[in-house]
Amino acid sequence: MKKNKLAILTNQIVPSRIPIYNYLGCFFDVKVFYSRLESNRNYFKSSQSDLRDFRSKKSFGFVFKYAITRKGQKFKLNYLHINPGYLFDLMIYRPDFIISNEMGFRSLSALLYCLATRKPLWIWWGGTVYTERNVSPLKKILRNFFKEYPKWISYGKTSTDYLLSIGIKRSRILQVQNTINEQLFFNNKSFVWLNYPAPKILFVGELVQRKGLDLLLNSISRLRKNGYQFSLIIIGEGPEKSRYQSIVANHQLKQVYFLGSIPSHKVPKYYNAVDFMVFPTLHDVWGLVVNEALWSNLPVLSSKYAGASEELLEPTYIFDPLDAKDFDIKMQMMHNTYKEFTTDFDKLINIEDVGKMIASELKSD
Repeated sequence: MKKNKLAILTNQIVPSRIPIYNYLGCFFDVKVFYSRLESNRNYFKSSQSDLRDFRSKKSFGFVFKYAITRKGQKFKLNYLHINPGYLFDLMIYRPDFIISNEMGFRSLSALLYCLATRKPLWIWWGGTVYTERNVSPLKKILRNFFKEYPKWISYGKTSTDYLLSIGIKRSRILQVQNTINEQLFFNNKSFVWLNYPAPKILFVGELVQRKGLDLLLNSISRLRKNGYQFSLIIIGEGPEKSRYQSIVANHQLKQVYFLGSIPSHKVPKYYNAVDFMVFPTLHDVWGLVVNEALWSNLPVLSSKYAGASEELLEPTYIFDPLDAKDFDIKMQMMHNTYKEFTTDFDKLINIEDVGKMIASELKSD
């Protein structure tokens, strides 16, 4: 039997989505149209060899990089993808339905195609009420075009809450969970030997202000003055690395180790070598490192500004990194009780089940 054609539009093919695309490829003729790699995510290249049950094509276009600053510091890097090639590629491929990531140029291209051909469109959405609170007037106008026609796939509860807040009907939203290939982490016994004093704290993320590493370093400095001892292992690269190294030097913080960028297939070894992870982000629609740590059965302390926190963690393990007192109290709690932490695997949805949910939704239309 000939398979229906499914087009997926995204900015880049990331490892966490590849197993889902492969699963959908068992039921549909899947072709992924992507823009290009972003410079801060070159490590994703090594994972694209796992493409088995879908095809991919780079769509013609341009990517513009710009920095958002706060108080004179780089808060985060943004990428604007403008790809006229999406619409052209859709006209050539002639899909029966489309999934497009986020509400931007690519989804506008998909919407125009679907309106012209009367094909169904799903938008895979991850923004939360918090992350979208300061969107520009232009984006607000653009998003009004998306309210009625598409159906939606949301990252989780916080993303669904945002879609409801802008007037999307709940019946048009399929709530899944932003997830990873848990097989790389669950019951993975490999580890690296880190001969650092316990407890060993792990930070994983891009080294920009948005990730809150400076706030974590400040908390560790305050707690050490009160007799608490930690080792901090930092995995990641970014434009603010030298500033963070200056904070470490100025505070005379010992046992802080910058390990740089680690290939994604080696990261599970570090989750198995530390005592707990802290994710102090100031702005994340989800935060897949929380999934990675939990599937590794690693205790996690996560910021309330990460979409994953409310859905995957108990309130005890959620904190406000902008509240120094709250941050320090939760760090003291983790220092004293991390051995008592147990992962609630019932809150985690495995990647095959996410694939099944999406495939079922598509087939039912």
